[in-house]
Amino acid sequence: MSESPDQNRSSPAPGNRGVGMAARRAVKRIPEPLRSRLRGLWRGAPPRATPSEEAGSPPAGTSTTGDDATIADISPTGDRLTEADIHFAYRLFQGREPDPAGLAFFRPRIGQWSVLDVLPYFAHSEEFRRGETFRLIMGGTGTDAIEVVDVDGIEMVVPTDDPAVGAHLAAGNAYEPHVDAAVRRLLGPGGVFVDAGANLGVFSLLAARLVGPTGRVVSVEALASNAAFLRVSAVLNGFTNTVVHTAALADRPGTMIMDTAAGSNGILGGRLEDVLTEHDPTEIVTRDLVSIVRLDDLTVAMEHLDLLKIDIEGAEALAFAGAERTLEELRPEILLEYSPGLLQRVSGIEGAEMLSDLIERGYRIGILEDASVPARFLEDPADVDSILAQTGGDHLDLHLTVSPGD
Repeated sequence: MSESPDQNRSSPAPGNRGVGMAARRAVKRIPEPLRSRLRGLWRGAPPRATPSEEAGSPPAGTSTTGDDATIADISPTGDRLTEADIHFAYRLFQGREPDPAGLAFFRPRIGQWSVLDVLPYFAHSEEFRRGETFRLIMGGTGTDAIEVVDVDGIEMVVPTDDPAVGAHLAAGNAYEPHVDAAVRRLLGPGGVFVDAGANLGVFSLLAARLVGPTGRVVSVEALASNAAFLRVSAVLNGFTNTVVHTAALADRPGTMIMDTAAGSNGILGGRLEDVLTEHDPTEIVTRDLVSIVRLDDLTVAMEHLDLLKIDIEGAEALAFAGAERTLEELRPEILLEYSPGLLQRVSGIEGAEMLSDLIERGYRIGILEDASVPARFLEDPADVDSILAQTGGDHLDLHLTVSPGD
């Protein structure tokens, strides 16, 4: 939309920064079919509204691509545009009142266009894409909430409003220091590392520095937004040894539905063919879909694998089921986030059963508790669940290593 007098501004005008709460309330009132339409507009659907040539050009910064059709025929109400609609659209999408150029463009359309005819002009605007409402509706992150932070000498691009990881890093806090210490102990120059559930890339980037140009890092992250942050950070640091796959891990190829658990943490919502048996396909297409790969397919050309870090929110057992060769032939050290509750929900397996399978493959189980010392290996693996219960938490970070002689 027109952004006069300040072209290309990335945040609301002074005095309008309190719009966040109002935007949240407004977004909650938007019916899901309309929210889905907005997601489609941003994610690449061509805008359908075309201004009549005799009425003039749209405000500066507004997208004008599209065909000659309008979207009045798919308007849920058929309502015609009103003056109030124009003001509300500016407040919701841009966080401000309309500027004179914007009013001059839209007022001739009052009573002629439907409300939905107006939406593409806002949904495609740079000002909207950079704002708070975009993040709320589209599930994205406004650029005001993105920073480049220094993490022990590594530059990371992070969403500072991500409570799971980004906010900790932006505040200068260490992220899972006991896991960080284990990665440093287990990797060196020329090493090979697979990061299953890479998130924003804390451990992928650390590993890339540790293994150096002769080593290799393979990162797997199901959330496309996380993978984008990781890719940019890797290039920013000159890590040419890192490959990022946007995919979910499971026992066989296909398509998985991804849901957001908390911030940058995602959780599998089920295989597409299973979910379609119980849900309307017109609703499913608005959700995040991601391809499934097997660990064995990612490691097929590897002659050795030094370390596998796996933290995929309860899908670990599914990933191990697709890692027969990886576990039997490459025999990597494994850093595993063990969450019995999520394993039962996502993989449909008891945590103890998954650990028993790994023990049968020759692995010993240790618990990572303190960054200053290596894992404490257990004589009786059955103690894992009792130790977890004593902590009062929902997960433990484990180090699995191949038993001597196996």
